[in-house]
Amino acid sequence: MIKTELTEKEKEDLIERVAMWSQKYDIPAATTFLFEINRPIAPITAHILIGFGGILNTVMPLDMRDLGLFLLDDSNTLRLEERIKELAK
Repeated sequence: MIKTELTEKEKEDLIERVAMWSQKYDIPAATTFLFEINRPIAPITAHILIGFGGILNTVMPLDMRDLGLFLLDDSNTLRLEERIKELAK
C-alpha cells in the first residue's frame, strides 16, 4: 500500500531530524530561508519529491517521498521553522 500522508510521529521525527541537521552544520538561517522561499511552490516541489523519491533517495540522506508528503501541509513548514529557531537560541 502506498503511503499518502505522514503520521504525527513521522512529522515530528522529520522536523527534529532536519532541525538538528541545520544546527549541526550551523545553517539555521539558510535552512529556514530555503523552506520559506519554497512555500509558494511547495505543492509542486512535494509532487516532484513524491514522484522521483526513489531516484533521489540514492543520493539524499532523507526519505524524499516523506519530505514531499511533509511539504504538502504548510503547517509542517511553520513547525519546522519554529523548531529551527528554538535550537538556534
